Amino acid sequence: MAERKIFLKENRDRIEKKYREQVMGLPQAFAEIDKKLAECTDEVALACKYLYAFMPYSDIGNYAFEVFLDHAENGVYLWKENSGVAELPEEIFLNYVLFHRVNEEEIAPCRTFFRREIGERTAGMSFREAALEVNYWCAQEATYHCTDDRTLSALAVYRRGNGRCGEESVFTVNALRSVGVPARQVYAPKWSHCDDNHAWVEIWCDGEWYFLGACEPEEILNKGWFTNASSRAMMIHSRVFDTKIPNGEVIGKDGMVTMLNELKRYAVTKEITVSVKDEQGAPAEGAEVSFEVLNYSEYAPIAEKKTDSKGTARLTTGLGSLHISARMCSDGEWFYAETVMNTEKEDNCEICPVPQDKRNDGESEKWTAADIFAPHDAPVNTDMPTLEQKVKGNKRLAAANAHREQKVRNWSNPECERFLEKKVNRIEEAIAASYREDLLRVLTEKDRTDCISDVLEEHLELSKELIYAAALLHDIGRAQQYQYNIPHDIAGVEIAREILTDLHFTEQEKELILSSIGHHRKGDFCSMLAALLYKADKQSRNCFLCSAASECYWSDDKKNMKIEY
Repeated sequence: MAERKIFLKENRDRIEKKYREQVMGLPQAFAEIDKKLAECTDEVALACKYLYAFMPYSDIGNYAFEVFLDHAENGVYLWKENSGVAELPEEIFLNYVLFHRVNEEEIAPCRTFFRREIGERTAGMSFREAALEVNYWCAQEATYHCTDDRTLSALAVYRRGNGRCGEESVFTVNALRSVGVPARQVYAPKWSHCDDNHAWVEIWCDGEWYFLGACEPEEILNKGWFTNASSRAMMIHSRVFDTKIPNGEVIGKDGMVTMLNELKRYAVTKEITVSVKDEQGAPAEGAEVSFEVLNYSEYAPIAEKKTDSKGTARLTTGLGSLHISARMCSDGEWFYAETVMNTEKEDNCEICPVPQDKRNDGESEKWTAADIFAPHDAPVNTDMPTLEQKVKGNKRLAAANAHREQKVRNWSNPECERFLEKKVNRIEEAIAASYREDLLRVLTEKDRTDCISDVLEEHLELSKELIYAAALLHDIGRAQQYQYNIPHDIAGVEIAREILTDLHFTEQEKELILSSIGHHRKGDFCSMLAALLYKADKQSRNCFLCSAASECYWSDDKKNMKIEY
């Protein structure tokens, strides 16, 4: 009889130790968590402890235990029911199947839901087959849409039906992990041949990593529209939240997250060496070296390292131009230097930082011309689908698109509808109710997707004193406008700031009043209060009775031509 396999045998002690360290740091937060863990099975409790051991503190404070319980229970279910998952190396299972976080997205309990949605489609498949199938499911549920930088949860992307590439990849990674396929997000943090960046997905099978475009299904792995573009990148990285780092080149840390270099999988690479020396020509240990590419007319960092005892920092990168800067502190004084390196022709460079005051002597601050080159188009991955695979893929993608478009047409956030439809009884609530549509109108498209009715309700509760103060002060800068031609919204903020110093409002309330004064003319409302001022300003104008209407320079959208009751 085969020996019963023990869940996370190799990492159990490490997880327990790290979890207790978290508990000691936040005893009050973990008191209730420990009670709930005691009600779980041993395996689920250990899985939860792993999540809590390596999650950011913000996750502990922002999300309920039940959010992480969903991820833990689904991970344990997969380990017990899927032999392929149970045979995974523990580091792969922990980081790329169990873990709840992909990047900086909102977290929502989604794994069990996704598994139930996808499970029948992937039953009995290998990781490779399942990855391809899951990506077709993702395509039928979401597609690309340019939005702001806040990253929606995987569940919100599913409901919304679209997202930018970072959100598509967060969604796809969660979908893959939900059925046991080890997956991670990878990023070209900044392109070298053009502006912007891109994110996609890698999956682990047969002992190595393969890539695919998130919500962009193909019939084979290692194929995407970005195949050639990625061959011109100077850096492609992945993220690890665990302190036990998998094999790979570490290129820096972002808070508690470790960044790993994945470029070799996509492009022709080479290792370069940067030598940093002090003013005496001695190796400078511990100097901070930043490797940067030109993107959106600025040098943007793609990797950061510190020099070793020999004053050197090494990086595996592509064959193109890098802007390299180094800084160090000695005896309380900062030293700095920079250079541009063409890695196609150069293997190493030397930098000698100088004191900041010397850099500011005028001579060193002069503009210096530099030729910047991107790597040549030279894809490492050249696999192509057959004609039959292309025909099959196009047919499946058309069906997926039709499904998604129908879903998106018929969906709206029920929380918004609940907020608008709330019945009010009190006079105060009735007044607030008239501004419900205004409040929704000032939200971004993305915020309307995942906003919660109760949160919106809180923002209707503006005190009368707050409204009165903003109303009284919003035009106080008029005199400055007439005398000095300073826009009264700008002048008003500075005058109001002095007046508010002596009033009883909190600092947060004062900032709300000031920001509302500063935005009350624009229509790009930063708050509900700014929206109220804008609306009240317009509705208080008696343009419909104005004798100078024919000479007025205002546009029609600024005029009030009717009385509203």
